[in-house]
Amino acid sequence: SCVIVQAVIIDALSSVSTLTSDPNLDFFFTTASGATAASGFECQLVDVQGHANLTGTHTWKTCTSPTRYPKLSDATYVFQVRATGEDVADSRTMTIDTRPPVTQIVASLQLTPAPVSTSTDNITFTFSAVDASAVTYSCSVTVANGANATYFRSLPAPGLALGVTGPCSSPLALQGLYYGDWTLA
Repeated sequence: SCVIVQAVIIDALSSVSTLTSDPNLDFFFTTASGATAASGFECQLVDVQGHANLTGTHTWKTCTSPTRYPKLSDATYVFQVRATGEDVADSRTMTIDTRPPVTQIVASLQLTPAPVSTSTDNITFTFSAVDASAVTYSCSVTVANGANATYFRSLPAPGLALGVTGPCSSPLALQGLYYGDWTLA
């Protein structure tokens, strides 16, 4: 008879998020039956882009549960574990992204040098970011030194109220602004 000992990663304890800002990856594993793998386990961590410093990790190495890979560079990795001597492995893919996104904001008015005075009551902001993951935005619009307005004449986005931080998206059109010093943050 033939018996295959299959290694399985314990997701509840391991670093299995598809995207993380933590440069340390930890993996817990066992066999599918829960029995001890008599011959032990072998692990490998592969940088799929091929640019991280992973000396010796592209090869199968003897390992125990838990296994930790500390201080990894930003990249996408595939972790694999198998019972020693078996060809069947369990694997997980995850991306480490420790750098915050850098957002670029462009306005329909020339905003430098600050402060800028204008007679228009409309302005549109477009913003974008490059990052390893999807980027969402929160905005806050405030006014000082002007009319005691508590609202826009035309709301720029559902749920965006004056002085309150809330979700927003690009382009953000602020229309019907009252006299005052407006700030978008």
